[in-house]
Amino acid sequence: LATGFAILLLFVSRGSNSILPTPLAGLVRQVEWISYDARMRLASTLVDRAQISTNLATIFYDDGAIKKLNDGTYGYRVRWPWPRMIHGQVVRELLAQGAKGVAFDIFFSEEDPCVTSEELDVGIGGLTSDQFFATQVGRAGNVTLSTEGQLLPAPMFRNGAAAVGSVASASDFSVLRRVSPYSEALEWHPRLLE
Repeated sequence: LATGFAILLLFVSRGSNSILPTPLAGLVRQVEWISYDARMRLASTLVDRAQISTNLATIFYDDGAIKKLNDGTYGYRVRWPWPRMIHGQVVRELLAQGAKGVAFDIFFSEEDPCVTSEELDVGIGGLTSDQFFATQVGRAGNVTLSTEGQLLPAPMFRNGAAAVGSVASASDFSVLRRVSPYSEALEWHPRLLE
């Protein structure tokens, strides 16, 4: 019943195609948003616990990790934003640990060819930091890079990625509850830009 109610409310409250007059459609949308938390709590009690995945993990680049890289705890000093080879090492390690998928919510929209492995003294085979990251993304074959609107990953990184996913979100009534399942990104063919 709760799911059917949500689907009905979503159907009748969708923009100009709504079957309800605009003020009423707005009211129905507001009721749907306000009741969302209660419906999710109800739905979670109806779920078969055996169907819930227990092998998910999240890696956070938190203040502690940033501090340790800043002060040299891990053998080299780098400041945020970190050279891409740091992210490449994370991808390489996750692949070695058997990760089925890796997703970043960090934008890699520009290349930084200035950072070389010699500057970092980490022995990544003479590649630039960006080249190392791009190589690891391609080798893993399971990396999803982030986009938001027209901000796409640089081709060097995007070409080896398994997918590009949107991290754009908008709040509803000052609370972030859901994210659109898809978004559109426009990329012009390079010849059109000449």
